[in-house]
Amino acid sequence: MKHEKNLVIDFWRLVFSIIIVLYHTVYFKECCGYFPIFRNGYIGVEFFCIVSGFLMVKSSYKVDPHAALAGKETIRFLLRKIRSILPYWIFASFLCLGIRLLGIESGYKAMEDIFFSIWSFLFLQKSGLAPFALVNVGWYVSSMLMCMLILYPLCVRNRDIFIHVLSPAVSICIYSLFSLRYRHIAIGTDWYSFINSGTLRVCGGLCLGGGGYMQRANICLSCPSPICRGYSLQVLNGSV
Repeated sequence: MKHEKNLVIDFWRLVFSIIIVLYHTVYFKECCGYFPIFRNGYIGVEFFCIVSGFLMVKSSYKVDPHAALAGKETIRFLLRKIRSILPYWIFASFLCLGIRLLGIESGYKAMEDIFFSIWSFLFLQKSGLAPFALVNVGWYVSSMLMCMLILYPLCVRNRDIFIHVLSPAVSICIYSLFSLRYRHIAIGTDWYSFINSGTLRVCGGLCLGGGGYMQRANICLSCPSPICRGYSLQVLNGSV
């Protein structure tokens, strides 16, 4: 199946990717004295969370909730996601593993790191199983896939409750927690029992984007223009 590209989303993906890369220049400040660019560039992660949630709900509209097996459809959905990023992920993981091994003198320690790196290769670096992350800045991918493993079948099985009840409730609860405890959302290292704060952050963004999918249709549907109304019907049918 050939997928149509949304040039607007692709453009903003590029913009926020650059912002996130520049934001991570903050790490050079400690060792090289460079001044970090885009101190608040972490907000780019929220853009990708919201877009991913939006597209997740859009994808669920292509599935008949009564005929489909939610579990199998979830596996297919996640495999499509993984296939699209796997070559880049494998390359980055091997590169980071090689650099990590260059600084290790002990053969035993090197073998240990190779063994435990399997969790990063399997996108499970935010699961709590991995003692370290190979691609540390790729934590978002791991958190996104784990969250979608739970959220997507709920969306497929009962889209109405997911969009109108679960999505706003989860987003409000997560962002309220971050507001009370941290006063910001640039977090990803703390753990709440077995759940990582970064994974909660991604979950909040996915739900926010998922709930926003239907709101876009409602806004267009209320417009008197026949073009807007036709567009909103396309959204409701999952074709936009």
